[in-house]
Amino acid sequence: MGCGVTKSDQFHKQSRKAVTTLRAAVLIQRWYRQYVARTETRRRYTWHIFQSIEYSGEQAQIKLYNFLGYLMDNFTPSSNERNLISHIFRENEVCRDAEWERYFCYKNIEVPEIYSGPHLTFPLTVEQTVGLVEAFRNKKQLHSRYVLQLLLETWKQLRMLPNINRISTCQSKEITICGDLHGQLEDLLLIFYKNGMPCLEKPYVFNGDFVDRGKDSIEILIILFSFLLVYPSDVYLNRGNHEDHIVNLRYGFTKEVLTKYKMHGKRILKLLQKIFSWLPLATVIDQKVLVLHGGISDVTDLSILARLDRHNYVSALRPPKKRHKSSAGMSIDSEMDEDISAANKLCQRRISLAYPKAFGERESFQNRSLQDFSDRIKGNAVDELESRMRKQSIYNSGTISSEKNITASVSSDSINSDNPND
Repeated sequence: MGCGVTKSDQFHKQSRKAVTTLRAAVLIQRWYRQYVARTETRRRYTWHIFQSIEYSGEQAQIKLYNFLGYLMDNFTPSSNERNLISHIFRENEVCRDAEWERYFCYKNIEVPEIYSGPHLTFPLTVEQTVGLVEAFRNKKQLHSRYVLQLLLETWKQLRMLPNINRISTCQSKEITICGDLHGQLEDLLLIFYKNGMPCLEKPYVFNGDFVDRGKDSIEILIILFSFLLVYPSDVYLNRGNHEDHIVNLRYGFTKEVLTKYKMHGKRILKLLQKIFSWLPLATVIDQKVLVLHGGISDVTDLSILARLDRHNYVSALRPPKKRHKSSAGMSIDSEMDEDISAANKLCQRRISLAYPKAFGERESFQNRSLQDFSDRIKGNAVDELESRMRKQSIYNSGTISSEKNITASVSSDSINSDNPND
């Protein structure tokens, strides 16, 4: 009996241990699942906050630009006073590419003997490009003569590229895709250190936003453009929203170039404006993977994207002018449309000042954006303008008809006077 009780006690002890172990395992599993869930929630909220901070400044900039554009359109007497950008960014549509190349000519710029930075000869070699990377790693600066020469060669190369680059992994087996660099040279050097520099076996796709925010934007552009010239079939550059000279004014790239290249900075910026407008818009890999900056919508059509005249979109904030065909078949700017538009805007401005309308309650005011107010004011002005135009047309038609009646009566009187016997 005593032995039987002992075995029973041992069995109960083992059962209790098993239950305790199982409960502990369930508790640990439950705790671990809660920990993973909290970590994932924290990660998602952190990413959401980061995205909000990342794009809130740009969205605010666009709203401010639209609001100021509305003010300039409605409260200035002529279109010549609406240009808020510095004269170095004024677009001269008459100039051709050959004239721009003469303007960007670097041959009259001399390199002093005391210059200790890298020297370039064209066409570029791999050794020179690697030397540029090492020079920038050591905080050296490329002379403005070589910068202009490199940018000119890049501009010529980009003009030959399509809107959408199409590449394959048949030979390289893999392609490295890099996101926003934003002037962070250390990030680019780290990528090259871990993955190797671009070459025939290691193609790269750089998906826009090379400049702004960081302090080494011009160095990153020089490195990327150098590799593009050396490996045109293995290095691909997409345009981002920061490859835009108006955005560069706000986020630091313009100031960086003018600080580093005080004498020829304006020419460099103007040439970069040309280059940015010629950057390809997207890259398709193996007909399966689409890489472009900013994402797509449910109505994105690559066939339309491929037919765009991308160089006309110098800035996303300033869309290209409307153009029409002349009698000779050439595409020219619609100066008449601009004059009519200027006159309409002048009338709109007068109407908006003469017939102000309330915006509504205070609560509705707080929930509206600047663009909403701009659209509402513009809509009211357009309605007033149309009503006035209808009244004017009615008045004109009445005047013309009365003149016709007077003319007819005068002619009949003259006929009667010519025939006194009637």
